Amino acid sequence: FETQVLQSISSDGGRAWSKPTMPFREHFLDTGLTVHTAYVTEVEPGRLMSNLIVTDHLGDPSLPFFNPDTGGLMPSTIRISESSDWGRSWAEPRTVRTGRFDDEPVAPTSAIVCMGGGTLICPFEKHKNYYDAGELVHYSGAVISRDGGRTWPELAIVAHDPARRRLYWDSRVARIGELRLIAGLWTHDSVEGKDLTVHAALSEDGGRTWAEPMDTCIAGQNAWPVALGEGRVLLATVDRYGKAAIVAYLSEDGGR
Repeated sequence: FETQVLQSISSDGGRAWSKPTMPFREHFLDTGLTVHTAYVTEVEPGRLMSNLIVTDHLGDPSLPFFNPDTGGLMPSTIRISESSDWGRSWAEPRTVRTGRFDDEPVAPTSAIVCMGGGTLICPFEKHKNYYDAGELVHYSGAVISRDGGRTWPELAIVAHDPARRRLYWDSRVARIGELRLIAGLWTHDSVEGKDLTVHAALSEDGGRTWAEPMDTCIAGQNAWPVALGEGRVLLATVDRYGKAAIVAYLSEDGGR
């Protein structure tokens, strides 16, 4: 069993696609590490940046990424790789540190967000170690670069419940204004063991600080916001238990 990211490239606007390749596999051969997920952003014209979840399967490739018995995650880190030839080749991935979360599994949750002037935001979430049977202290966070992705010294908390009851999973972040960001949050009640309606968090200062998550009253899990301009935000979410469909909702007031 091997988990790998596949990539396919289109040169005609999406009408035809190349044969899938494994663009990052060569970087991790014989290391025991695999690339679990990769997001891609064009951070400058012709410069692609991918934020990767790189996972250590603890010597047993058959182990699942998520431990169903403890709720822990495989040892995982954020890696950044770049391409200057539209994804045909990718540079050696480099590790992004997350400060106080460096000793626990961290995983990017959406593509890098470009804020202009060299400022980039990489959303992630912090889990607990794979065999840790203790309580999960979960954080949705982000690391911020001010130099085009060369360093990532700033850590921001996107969402966290101090009572440790609500878990804000899979933060999907989009820029919806000059300094305004929105994060769609799959929200789970750890006491009741059930999903809640989708929540959203807003930042008005370019991701440095985030408001308390608000309830959108939308049934769903993964929730991807898309900026449409003029204050309109589209939120696409998976409604697994009700409509059993991917459903899109429109906000006319910037996600409020």
